[in-house]
Amino acid sequence: MVDLVEQPVRRTAAELRTATQDIHLLTEQEPFIAQLMAGASSRADLARLTGQLRPVYAAIESIVPPFRADPILGRLFDPRLDRLATIDADLVHLAQAGGHPPTQPLPATTAYVARIHAAAASKARLVAHHYVRYLGDLSGGQIIASLMRRHYGVADEALTFYAFEGLGSKGGFKTTYRRILDELFVDRAFFDETVDEARAAYECNRRMFAALGAGA
Repeated sequence: MVDLVEQPVRRTAAELRTATQDIHLLTEQEPFIAQLMAGASSRADLARLTGQLRPVYAAIESIVPPFRADPILGRLFDPRLDRLATIDADLVHLAQAGGHPPTQPLPATTAYVARIHAAAASKARLVAHHYVRYLGDLSGGQIIASLMRRHYGVADEALTFYAFEGLGSKGGFKTTYRRILDELFVDRAFFDETVDEARAAYECNRRMFAALGAGA
């Protein structure tokens, strides 16, 4: 009789999504972001949010360049995803349109940035922060942009953060991004560490939204 050797279960990007779905939903339900999406806030609140996102993207985009030499991470950390320049451009337009001027990072934002810098010591944890922000921007971010136009009359010039000009098909890129994650997740330990950090990243976002909702 031939002994059957149990094969390791291969993890996927879809399983990462499932493993973080609860904290992702909780983050989206934070009153500040929920009210902004519902049209119950103002253009000034969009400016406040954008101002807090700036140091988050500055942190990620200061860390990822050396990893672009990696044969797999180099494809994941595509420089066409970089958002810092578009955030700066949007903040200028939002201020000109009467939005709230950018503020200093809130304590919750500073803690989020510190978490990102700490994640640089682990490829899996850095991937988690990249995934939470950029794949989210390519997905839910498109809905956010549409709602900002509808509810607050925000011009496209103040929403370039969500445009991803030069990327081509957003849907096609997201498919490629997930396939690269699947390659990385052949390593079960890599997957587990990515899940753990992605959940922490969503919690960092939730706390940042809570601080904005508290009027900070």
